[in-house]
Amino acid sequence: MALSIDLAPTLLELADMKAKRKMDGHSLVPLLAGNGPNDWRKSFLIEYYTDTVFPRLRNMGYRAVRTSRYKYIHYVDLEGMDELYDLKEDPYEMKNVISNPSLRATVERLRADMVRLSGSGP
Repeated sequence: MALSIDLAPTLLELADMKAKRKMDGHSLVPLLAGNGPNDWRKSFLIEYYTDTVFPRLRNMGYRAVRTSRYKYIHYVDLEGMDELYDLKEDPYEMKNVISNPSLRATVERLRADMVRLSGSGP
């Protein structure tokens, strides 16, 4: 899972330069060479905060955790509106499966991942 924050560390490594301070991203060079680290990210956090400029977007702030298979979305301002998508079965996110009892453990794991990545939970 590569993110835009990985571009700067990648370019620095390709230019054989060092970052002057800690960066959040990781160089993609090892992955491109086919020998990426075993501890490469397995998930990442997405955050969006309520937009006060456009009234239709009020109370739509959310945090989401994305893995290679799932996307869990927790709406910060709307109770009971969380979403879960199985991206393998539903890549266009058309069917919210948050209420599927067989995925309860998956939801709990993704919530724990959200706490780890954001420092706070849903």
